[in-house]
Amino acid sequence: MQDSGTRPGTFKWSASENSIRASKGRSSFTQLTGWHKYRVLGRMLFNLEVRKLPIRYLLSLKEIFDDMKFIGLGNKTYLNSFFPPFPSKAFEQAVAFAGSQLRSDRRLYLGDFNITGRCRYRCRHCYRKGRWGEDLPLEVILKGIRELQDLGACVLGITGGEPLLRSDLEMILSAIDNRSSTILYSSGDGLTRQRASQLTDCGLNSAIISIDHYDPNKHDQQRRYQGAFQIAVDAVDIFASLGVYTAVTIIPSGEMTEEENLYRYLECAQQWGAHEVRIGIPLPSGKLLKTLHKGKVRLSRAGINRIKKIQRAANS
Repeated sequence: MQDSGTRPGTFKWSASENSIRASKGRSSFTQLTGWHKYRVLGRMLFNLEVRKLPIRYLLSLKEIFDDMKFIGLGNKTYLNSFFPPFPSKAFEQAVAFAGSQLRSDRRLYLGDFNITGRCRYRCRHCYRKGRWGEDLPLEVILKGIRELQDLGACVLGITGGEPLLRSDLEMILSAIDNRSSTILYSSGDGLTRQRASQLTDCGLNSAIISIDHYDPNKHDQQRRYQGAFQIAVDAVDIFASLGVYTAVTIIPSGEMTEEENLYRYLECAQQWGAHEVRIGIPLPSGKLLKTLHKGKVRLSRAGINRIKKIQRAANS
């Protein structure tokens, strides 16, 4: 799962209008390009927090936004999974954070809660090896949520282990008010359409589903769990069909750093119904600590540059 053990890069690969219509039951979304995209940017300029920013800062943000794919989903626009949707109170919090970076009153942007160490998988790249322990008590989580939101956090991530294994996940999500956008990091294990609907009703904005390979057998081998691939793909379809902004994440190594395989992964992500693809770089943590030191999965500079090249091409 994408968490403290990875540094993310963001890709988006939007489905065509025909492929969206052909996806039975899937919530429709729109890739905003050209005039439609700049109309959204124009609406952002009328936001009070945005208007507080210096002109030079707004111009630099425009350059960043030019390389992003805007996704219209319901009545919200998503820039990517690292930024709250517009319009929302969480979006205003994010802009206030940007303004705080220009002053001395710097604020918190993002916080993640590892609410459980439990997981039925034994992934080869698990960053929590040796740190499973007991679940965080609910009262500790709720107190932490209040404190992080009071510090200005506009994005709160719920991760684990597998957070879906907690029966009180709905209570946790319900405790997060509209000052923060919520992200669920999951393998999909334990998800049903009914559970996903309940999570959505409790305010879930985004879901990040880990899929290690487009080949089902290779994903299952990486997760050391038979059927893990289908579970993950089903989770993407379920969340996307309910209008949840859904991304898939991969930590590539070996063949998956090759251009052909990465493009194939992007095409598969489109077919699965994902709105975005995150690509993380493996960092020394958990099970990867020893493996990385042996040089088995460390990305070369050439591999990182290939990923950056594909990111620019996909987002253009």
